Amino acid sequence: LFAPGSKADARQALGLAMDKKIVLFPWNPARPEKRFDFVAEAVRLVRNEHAGVELVPVYNQPHERVAKYMNASDALVLASDYEGSPMAIREAMACNLPIVSVDVGDSRQIIEHTEGCYLCTREPSDLARTLAVALARGRRTDGARLVQQADAAYGARQVLQVYRSVLKSHQRHRRKQCE
Repeated sequence: LFAPGSKADARQALGLAMDKKIVLFPWNPARPEKRFDFVAEAVRLVRNEHAGVELVPVYNQPHERVAKYMNASDALVLASDYEGSPMAIREAMACNLPIVSVDVGDSRQIIEHTEGCYLCTREPSDLARTLAVALARGRRTDGARLVQQADAAYGARQVLQVYRSVLKSHQRHRRKQCE
């Protein structure tokens, strides 16, 4: 479900404006720890300089619809007070969606090597500045390629490599003992 797709097709399917910069907030704004207030203030500051930016909260939607919103959007913003390993960040990466995030949970490790994804501080002015940079960049990331490397199958292959290496080492050791 979460893969790069046509922005125009996704916007048309969702009834979103084609001429706006869409900032996605894929959490319930009523959850205080997600800091919608912080994101809304930052988007307001961006609008002062760049008209046509729209903040779109999306929650309690089927995964298919969330994936469409990710393809329709220009950036995703994460400003939570605390997180573990936010799935929305991985899903956005899989859609090549630019991400602006505070350093929370494992968001830094997921996005830090992806051009078009940015870390910011918990200051609305810094989030606004960083979001403006992400929106001005005007293109998708290559996050899908990077997130594929971290999927479960990749992890399983890595574990298998370790086991094979240990097995080979053990076999060499046994042969030396027999000699």
